[in-house]
Amino acid sequence: MDGLPDGWRKVRQDADLVTVSDLWLSKSEAELQESLDPSERFVSNAMATAWRLADLPVPADHLLQFAEAMTLGVPGWELRERVSDTRNDHGVVLLGTLESPFGPLVSNAHSVVLTVGDDEYVLAQLAVTARPDSDLNLDALRLVP
Repeated sequence: MDGLPDGWRKVRQDADLVTVSDLWLSKSEAELQESLDPSERFVSNAMATAWRLADLPVPADHLLQFAEAMTLGVPGWELRERVSDTRNDHGVVLLGTLESPFGPLVSNAHSVVLTVGDDEYVLAQLAVTARPDSDLNLDALRLVP
């Protein structure tokens, strides 16, 4: 991961990134949760998840389009900007906002498809969901497979 804000910490790691998922939280927001009303409890977070996909007779670009469509199809999610992924041959960054019970949130996704062998891929996605009042540049967070 590149661009993780200071004060965020990894709180979960199932295995290495290419197996399941890793989760990072804003430590300062997490420490405030007990003092908040339940309707206000939200912690800004970033989750990196990856799936191994085998025996798929489709090109990597089709998987990337699928990942993009899944993000764009989330109810309440709205695209702010689509950014080219300059590090990966098959990658896309979607910067968006998400309507939620906590108000509008920053909601970004960075999806990358890596070719592992013939008809075998890894589809990795970084999802960032955070309060917009943060002074952090969460639009710069990127997955680095």
